[in-house]
Amino acid sequence: MIRIITRNWSTLWEAGIECRRVKAAWVDYSTGALRDIIGTLSTKERLHLRHTVFRINGLLYLYARLQRTKHDTHLGVICGLITHLLDYFYDHYTPTVDEIDRIERIIRLRDVPLPNEPLHRALHDLSTTFWSLVPDPVAVGQILDKMLETQRESLLQSEPSRVLTRSEIEALTLAKGHRSLCLYFTIANPRFNPAEAAHLIPFGHYMQYMDDLEDFYEDQAEGRVSAVPSVAEGLRQARRLLKASEPHLAAYYNRPKYDYDLVRDMVQLYDSIIRITVQLRELTRHLPRTLQKGSFYGREVLGAAIPLVYVAPVDWAE
Repeated sequence: MIRIITRNWSTLWEAGIECRRVKAAWVDYSTGALRDIIGTLSTKERLHLRHTVFRINGLLYLYARLQRTKHDTHLGVICGLITHLLDYFYDHYTPTVDEIDRIERIIRLRDVPLPNEPLHRALHDLSTTFWSLVPDPVAVGQILDKMLETQRESLLQSEPSRVLTRSEIEALTLAKGHRSLCLYFTIANPRFNPAEAAHLIPFGHYMQYMDDLEDFYEDQAEGRVSAVPSVAEGLRQARRLLKASEPHLAAYYNRPKYDYDLVRDMVQLYDSIIRITVQLRELTRHLPRTLQKGSFYGREVLGAAIPLVYVAPVDWAE
């Protein structure tokens, strides 16, 4: 990991500058247009929202570096905000089929928000901006339909009357990860094509599995079935999935038109950081809450100076 950091110091410096831009956008939204909906969220949920904004923007930023193209920070922030608010809706509202239909029409701008629903208003306003920034709305809409279909399937994880088999959970994890990547990359790149998508299947599986690994205890607390059987096994499986994805990524991206070596290094660095963070969580989660909160506040102080820290997983102890 030290060699990767040394070799890519200038890239990490530029990523830090990008994170400062994201932080400024986050402050603008959280104190302005999204103030009403953010005011309804718990401290932990606000931190998760901020984390998602930094993480999704970081993914799109890295994809732009891979493509050797310019990254749109505003679009990345919008994607992160919509992603988390949709997840929040699915996970915490226990919505009916009609409510799901309505929220999905709202983000497609085919329906108007209910005036007494801050979440509706926030998603409608964000979606209005989002569709004005997307280079190819038709292609994005097609992938979005598939992603929303997968999201509906994932709601089965919370159904007490339905017990998913391990193979069903794995298939769902793979589909969510792959379709998410395809959606974000289609948003960023109007030339995204089926050949590129085919090489992202194992990597999408890895990325979604890493998200599940980060959310392991939250999923347990909120009654969702996880693809991760235990943290220890999750770390081993994540390593296997990353290794399995590397030949597929190299087969498509390891060409002069792409900056593949840089992105490969950044993915390995991301993997190392998440692993360290997850293992630290295992060591600290049984400490007294005052010590856990002290660790959190220390990281917040560090994040104020170095916003790149906000990309790391949330560890707030409530």
